[in-house]
Amino acid sequence: MQPTITSEVVVAYAQCPRKAYLLLFSRDKGEPHEYVQILAQQRQENQGRYLDHLQQQHPAMQPYSLENLRKGSEVLINARLQVGGLEAECGLLTRVDGQLPGGKPCYEPTIWVGTYRISQDQKRALVFVGYVLAHMQPKPSEAGQIIGMDGTAHTVKLGKSSKDLMPLLEPLREWTTTTSPELPPIILNKHCPLCPFQRLCQAQAEQEDNLSLLDSISTAKMVKKYARKGIFTVNQLSYLYRPRKQRKRSRKSVVSKHDVALQALVMRTGKIFILRMPELSRQPVEIFLDIEGIPDQQMYYLIGLLICDGDNCAYHALWADTLADEERMWHQFLSIIQERPHAPIYHYGSYEPQAISTLGRRYHRDTASVTKRLVNVNASIYGKVY
Repeated sequence: MQPTITSEVVVAYAQCPRKAYLLLFSRDKGEPHEYVQILAQQRQENQGRYLDHLQQQHPAMQPYSLENLRKGSEVLINARLQVGGLEAECGLLTRVDGQLPGGKPCYEPTIWVGTYRISQDQKRALVFVGYVLAHMQPKPSEAGQIIGMDGTAHTVKLGKSSKDLMPLLEPLREWTTTTSPELPPIILNKHCPLCPFQRLCQAQAEQEDNLSLLDSISTAKMVKKYARKGIFTVNQLSYLYRPRKQRKRSRKSVVSKHDVALQALVMRTGKIFILRMPELSRQPVEIFLDIEGIPDQQMYYLIGLLICDGDNCAYHALWADTLADEERMWHQFLSIIQERPHAPIYHYGSYEPQAISTLGRRYHRDTASVTKRLVNVNASIYGKVY
């Protein structure tokens, strides 16, 4: 029996062809990540709330069926669209008014998501729904809508987007019409932590010493680049590392770069390599900062501060349970660090400076004095310690 191409498979192919292949052909679909399950539950609740409210405005809305679709019912819910080996689920089809060829009805699709912000993958899923729907009505839908968790309707133009769908659909169709399609190679990437097949791929990648075990090699293009040089494993790549003697006069001006061959050597030997000792100017009083947030809601919920004064250390956990608490948390943070105006504020990466800048704009506070005190520990480690 020919496998059916669904929205999930199309989105998966954009993330990782191997994931799409396993969704199509593997009997074991893996265990969905807990976060993915939470988003699915939120999506269902979001859809239920919206449809309950919509039913008050359209008491005559009908469940989806081919008969109701051809009849031209104004609103159809819970649609499962099937055509030519493609299947797309759509929570709502709304009839578009206007003169159409032969007087036949035309609909626009609406889907719900379990997030506040709309991702590219979610747009891709809606475009696929529109593509399937286009084969079931007189003309393609010009637009569709995605309803976020806050009830906001985000309009997506479907006309031009359908062209971007073809590079994903064509290889999938080739797989479903081929007797024995070839399983794509493992390329570990940023989507792996949420993938139901993560453990399976991770175990095989370690067994074959796959190059994508290195974070900086996460695309098929990069793997092919090394394959052309005859490098297929982390072990082989590790022998490309050649230490270089640094000139004294250029030592301060050199910008540290990540050496993937040295990273491979570290993995092979299990040793720590220090190219240059980190340089940090220690102070009598020091503050260590970590900020946590929910990007989807553009909210920060925790500011953690570790304040060290000699041998005495004190930890402050500033929480914001709701968006209304965020401003109070922000002012608490400012009050604590202003009590120690000369203490450096250590952090790791770019997240904390961005958060401080965002909170400053949000609550109309100049953050220049805070920003000057920030010390990015990563700058002393990156390209120097492996």
